[in-house]
Amino acid sequence: MRRVVSLTIVAVAITLGISTLVLANGGKAKGIHLTGESAGITFTSDIDPYLFALTSAGKYSVVRIQVRNRGSSRLKLSEADDRIRVTIGDRETSGILNLDVQDSVFWDGLSPSLKRDLAYPAGVDGGEEESVFVFISRPDVMVAPADVKIQYTVKALSSTVLLAKPRAVAS
Repeated sequence: MRRVVSLTIVAVAITLGISTLVLANGGKAKGIHLTGESAGITFTSDIDPYLFALTSAGKYSVVRIQVRNRGSSRLKLSEADDRIRVTIGDRETSGILNLDVQDSVFWDGLSPSLKRDLAYPAGVDGGEEESVFVFISRPDVMVAPADVKIQYTVKALSSTVLLAKPRAVAS
């Protein structure tokens, strides 16, 4: 019991130390901003390369995508029919939208409130925003992403949205 408490304290101290170092130098904590749009729906994701790499030490890395519906009609989402492809550098992998189906053992270990917050939403009402959490299997990605693209296929839109870094505007 004493060893578990000591290891927990060490883990928290290391995490706080890393967080302090990252925050101390704003130049190092620059995130990767991805954006895409289709049919009045805006998709954005801000990926912190350090947090992404740190979560890669576990079973999954997680990317959060904000889906903002600027229209008046509900956008239907389907965990069975929608798809995510993530490209990091020259490696491409499928993202997992329905962790409850793909890895029920892992999912069952989460608290009910965490399950509720991480579950793939059934839709996005007009004028509203929802978060979509994409799980990427750890063996598929083990580095901080410098170049990342996300292809998000939403069946209800009949299209694939490319979330990528905005192009620089020539001056």
